[in-house]
Amino acid sequence: MKKSLLLLSALMLCFTTQAKTPEGMSIFVKHEINATDKISSVGIAQRIRFAYSDMGAEATTNISYAEVITEEGYLEEFMAWEVGVKFGYFSNISVYVEAGIDLSESLLNDNRNDDCCYDYYDQHNSPDGYAGAGIGFQLNRARIEFSARARKIDSEFWQSEAYVFYGAQLTLQF
Repeated sequence: MKKSLLLLSALMLCFTTQAKTPEGMSIFVKHEINATDKISSVGIAQRIRFAYSDMGAEATTNISYAEVITEEGYLEEFMAWEVGVKFGYFSNISVYVEAGIDLSESLLNDNRNDDCCYDYYDQHNSPDGYAGAGIGFQLNRARIEFSARARKIDSEFWQSEAYVFYGAQLTLQF
């Protein structure tokens, strides 16, 4: 799984370095919140439509900044490099399901354990991830999306208090 996500990220990087932007490429900004937490992201996406259909998939990669409250009531701030995929119906109105993983925590063994006084290495901390669903509305070259995601956010020493995030995303297509 990790190798597949790494390959997907490398392909997305290759797409952005070409002289001509490929069909279906877009950039986006996203903001997710719940009662106590917030996550802000900027990223790129590549949409792939299935033949003769509005059904398709979209591969995404983004850099996120998160502020989450732990179960113990402490504020944790961190950066994440996420990769994900959306599957669904993509037209003037889009409906999709999505899933993704924090690639930086997977590849770099970033267990977020250097909070204060600890420098502890543990390979049993699984990478953060999400699963969700969303709806989008196409407006010429812009798209606005609304989503709900269940997120697993933790480290070896803490877990986030809340797991459900609601978000809005603005996407500009090339």
